[in-house]
Amino acid sequence: MDVMHAQAMKVCTVPGCTSPVMARALCHNHYQRWRTRQKGYGRFTSLYVDAAPVLEHLEHLRRTGIGLRPLAAASGVSRRALQRLSAHTPNTPPHPRPNSHSASGSGQGSGLRPPTKVLRTTADAILAVRTVEPAPSALVPETGTRRRLQALIALGWPQTRIAHELGIETTNLSRMVHGRCKHVTAARATEVGELYTRWEMTPGPSRRARAQAARYHWAPPLAWDEHALDDPDATPCPH
Repeated sequence: MDVMHAQAMKVCTVPGCTSPVMARALCHNHYQRWRTRQKGYGRFTSLYVDAAPVLEHLEHLRRTGIGLRPLAAASGVSRRALQRLSAHTPNTPPHPRPNSHSASGSGQGSGLRPPTKVLRTTADAILAVRTVEPAPSALVPETGTRRRLQALIALGWPQTRIAHELGIETTNLSRMVHGRCKHVTAARATEVGELYTRWEMTPGPSRRARAQAARYHWAPPLAWDEHALDDPDATPCPH
């Protein structure tokens, strides 16, 4: 049986062997022999890597508002595989499926225990994604938008002026400022971000706005590192 035929039949590619494939197109016995030789030569590289950094990075991407569809497009990893991994990240409750397998291909279910290993190719693809630009209508977490608005108010910019600049009603702005919205559209988050960049070093004219911010303990722009504004676990520096 030639190699191509063996691969199509999912049997070992060693000539004369008809045992089922275990890994690297080899059966269990031939794979173990090959693995032992490669380790002896110092050339063995496992197909699997530690899952913990992958799950942590996936959780970070999800917390920044990146959905599974754009993440799948950016990474080349199937949505099904990402869904299985996402079931084990802290903000996603697990959905046990008795006959399912983890995205690592290791045979672990997506029940209570997270996978300890994932395929190296899957890990590399997910870890290579640093950010994904969401669609304008996509919903993203409100954390960064709320903090930027609060910081501008602490700087002395009144809500009426901010609402005018954004082209929205003051009541709608107030809902974002006070955290009554769990999500905002990506387009709105971008608009607030651009306004924040324009005004973050320019004191506003309103003492009343500054007093309101002081009453609610809202931090001004100088109290925030730029990367921390969108991190729900970050806290402002003392000011």
